[in-house]
Amino acid sequence: MLRSPDVVGHEACRVIFVSLIAPRSTTIYEEIAMNMLELLPDLFANQTRLTLRMSRVGDEKATNVVVDRFPTVIGRSNEVDLLIADKFVSHIHCLLNCVDGVFVIQDLESRNGTEVNGRSIRIKQLEEGDVIIIGATRISVFRSMRGCEA
Repeated sequence: MLRSPDVVGHEACRVIFVSLIAPRSTTIYEEIAMNMLELLPDLFANQTRLTLRMSRVGDEKATNVVVDRFPTVIGRSNEVDLLIADKFVSHIHCLLNCVDGVFVIQDLESRNGTEVNGRSIRIKQLEEGDVIIIGATRISVFRSMRGCEA
């Protein structure tokens, strides 16, 4: 079964399968494509994901970000996995990871530190509803799908 980390979503797979098979326009290829499309929801059902709701501190406008690759480095540099354009965020600020079956956040010796639920942390297990403050950015742990692999 396909388990590539480069697969970006159900719709992307559908487009890939249809574009590869549809040009041949024969019944057998169409049937194969339809069978493969039916399997796609199963491919993503067990994917570990963490949905974060990000906003500026004090701002009601928020953006949801889905993190589905771990570890994920958060910071201001173009070389991180999750870039936050905030002058109070270090270039390489913190790390989201799965450790022993749980989501954790670890501060990477950032200048302004990382807070979870109002407390400065070095490393902390994350729960749904936790609020992370990085610089002037508020990140709410909105939803997790499936715990991390141990």
